[in-house]
Parts: sequence; C-alpha cells; structure tokens
Amino acid sequence: MDKFLIATNPMSGNDCEVIVRTVEPKSYYYVHDGHIAVKGTIYRHYFYGAEKYTISIGHYFTTVGVEQIAENLAFVDEKQAQEADIYKKIDDAWHWYCALLKWEDGQDD
Repeated sequence: MDKFLIATNPMSGNDCEVIVRTVEPKSYYYVHDGHIAVKGTIYRHYFYGAEKYTISIGHYFTTVGVEQIAENLAFVDEKQAQEADIYKKIDDAWHWYCALLKWEDGQDD
C-alpha cells in the first residue's frame, strides 16, 4: 500500500489538493498555493523552485496514545510532543508531494 495518496474535491470550493497518509498515524494535509497563515491549525511553508506552498494539518488520528508519542520523543509536555510529531509528519508529506511535483514536471517533457 502507498504511504501517501493525493486527493482533490472539486465540490469543496477551496481548490486545495489533499495529501492522505494511509499508514499509522492516519492523517490528511491540505496543500495551499502560496505562503499563507492557516488559523487554528499546525502548518508549514515550503518552496518548490520559485513556487510557494503551505501544508496544513487537516486531521490526525492514531491508535498510539499521546503518552507513548511523548515517551518516544523524550518530551515531558504531551502537547509539545504531539505537535513535534505532527510537524515531522507534515515534513514527510511535503517530501512525498515534492517528489510528485518532480515526477509531474518530468511527464511534461
């Protein structure tokens, strides 16, 4: 099974692509064009060449407890540990999305 899938919903009206993480912890991430602030959620900014992107967390869930994540990351504060794990997952999603963009660029040749 693929670790990530790309999805779009033309009826949503937000014109965002969605990266779906299919393995634990299951999650999805919105890909926004440009560097924007996404209120009320965790997000990061990225560049692909001259293009700017923002990836924000849409939903994140796991069967692994926050306490276990905190223990694995050696943080005392559970919320900080969970956020650190989410940032890592956002970076993983970006690396996959960047590879997709490179592949798409190669298809145009």
